[in-house]
Amino acid sequence: MDPSQLLLWFAGLSSLSMLAAARGRRGGDLGWVVLAVVILGLCASGLVVGFGLAGWLAGGVWLPLVAAPLVAFRLATRAASQLRYARAQRFATVAAVLHPTAQQRVFPRIFGALARIQRGEREAGLTTLRELAREDPMAARALAQVELRWQALVETVASARGGGGQLPLETVVRAFGEVGEVDGMLSVYGFSVARGRPRPPSIDATAAAFAGRPDLVEALHDGVLADEPATQRALRLAAAHQVAGEYERAQQILAPLAEDADHLVRHVARDRLVHPLAPIPLRPLTPATRVALHGLEAHVRDIAATGTIWHPRRRPRPWATWGILLLLAGFFVAEIPGGTMDELNLARLGAVLMGVPDAFRPYPGGGEWWRVITGGLLHFGFLHIALNGAALWLFGRFLEPVLGPVRYALGYFVSGTLALATLVAYAAWTHAPQELLVGASASVMGLVGVTVGVLGLRYRRRPSPIIKRQLVVLASVVLLQVAFDAMTPMVSGGAHLLGFGYGLLFGLAFAPRAAQPRYASGSSSSASIQR
Repeated sequence: MDPSQLLLWFAGLSSLSMLAAARGRRGGDLGWVVLAVVILGLCASGLVVGFGLAGWLAGGVWLPLVAAPLVAFRLATRAASQLRYARAQRFATVAAVLHPTAQQRVFPRIFGALARIQRGEREAGLTTLRELAREDPMAARALAQVELRWQALVETVASARGGGGQLPLETVVRAFGEVGEVDGMLSVYGFSVARGRPRPPSIDATAAAFAGRPDLVEALHDGVLADEPATQRALRLAAAHQVAGEYERAQQILAPLAEDADHLVRHVARDRLVHPLAPIPLRPLTPATRVALHGLEAHVRDIAATGTIWHPRRRPRPWATWGILLLLAGFFVAEIPGGTMDELNLARLGAVLMGVPDAFRPYPGGGEWWRVITGGLLHFGFLHIALNGAALWLFGRFLEPVLGPVRYALGYFVSGTLALATLVAYAAWTHAPQELLVGASASVMGLVGVTVGVLGLRYRRRPSPIIKRQLVVLASVVLLQVAFDAMTPMVSGGAHLLGFGYGLLFGLAFAPRAAQPRYASGSSSSASIQR
């Protein structure tokens, strides 16, 4: 497997997606656009200098200036959504160093100011935010949230509608909920759900809180949001109980938070105690509001039950996935003494041997049935196992909580083993020359097939935009894999397609037929909109 070819693919596809995203944001950050154009130019230079050299050139720019800062910024925004601003500042600093545009440079200062406020240095943090707010709209939004000026944020939404510089969706949902405009909140939330784009489930938890649904808040925090701080969960639950009219329960939650070590949490809790949220009237509710509440409930229950491929359930932990990764790592360590890219060594350790032996391929062994199992545990070099391990973790952490560890592991091994066994049988039937095959790619593509089967059944039972978007993404992954296999002679496209097909059948046969998530006891208002 040629690393330069992989870098060429990753750099090119990433740059195209960056340009598409910038177009959707009406220009986006000019720095990212320039980088995407430069990388695409380096990829195109392969027509002149050769695609091997072009892959190294494009990858040399893409890895440090695009991939690394994007990962760092994603980690920073995730930490900020969990109110871990000191951690967010560290990640944002890394992103700003690697991609030093004006937009990136301001994030470490904003997160740093919020971290100071958390530690109790309120005036110093507010001073920094006020200085930044004079020129930067993101700092102005952060300042308004810290000062709890939610009406100002609602007015900002109204003035920015249809234009650039709009607020993050979670801020918009919360702003409408804080000022009691439930219809506006549900309208914004419902529009985002209808688009089906990937977004953090914290938005769903915020909407459920201001809709007066503590049961849905609990369900999300027990699954996809299980890693968030307990204070974040408590604040949302308190808001949900207040909106539901359960002030005594809300006060029990807010009382300890009013003395919390996090001064941002303390400030919000004390404000909630002094200025409680107004309850949603049980009657009369307009037909549009009732429909929107039902839509919120249905969507949140789906997300809470299984999560998405972008934001899987955090509980239970994917122990079977970790076990498989350790198994692959153990076999790779066993390869090292004889060489991880030495074909004779791989053949001795249990690689799959397909076809009829000849004088040009004197591999030891042959005909042993167990090779279709061990072959899927061996890898040809570090890059091979790294890519398969990353894909296994990506799909495993979504599938394992949905299927359970036993069915998940069974789907992984069955799809890969059957794919390799089918290839061996076909090679013997056609008397093809002997070839050596190793790698967990067939099993990983089996997980893709299982995921398609699980989501396909869910979509058939109850179509939704978010499931449709996931199926489209998975179809794109399969098509890109087929294109990559067609252009890479060393890769077995047949193993990938067979693994996907067997995985799809397994997913259709063994996917849960009905999600039965456990919810905490709801509120008196929740019963009014239960189906």
